[in-house]
Amino acid sequence: MDLARFRKGYLIFVAIGLAAWAVVALWVAPMLIRSAYAGESFEFLNRRITGQAQTPVDGYLATWRRAALLITAGLVAAGGAGFAATRRR
Repeated sequence: MDLARFRKGYLIFVAIGLAAWAVVALWVAPMLIRSAYAGESFEFLNRRITGQAQTPVDGYLATWRRAALLITAGLVAAGGAGFAATRRR
C-alpha cells in the first residue's frame, strides 16, 4: 500500500473515531449523567453520584464537559501526531 493511500485511510479512521466520540461526549454521557443523578440509570452509575443534596446536576455536567474537552484535545493531538509520523522523509 502506498503512503498516500495509507494516510487517506488513517484520516478517515480518525474522523470516524472523533465523530463517534462526539456522539458519546455530547449526547450519550450527559443523558446517562442526568439519569444517574435521578437514580434512574444503571445501578453502578447510580452509586457513583451520591452528592445530590450538595451538588446540582449542572455541576456534574460541567465536570463532564471539562473532561470531555480534555479527552477531545488528547484524541486530536494523538491523531495529528500519528498523521505527522507518516509523512515522507
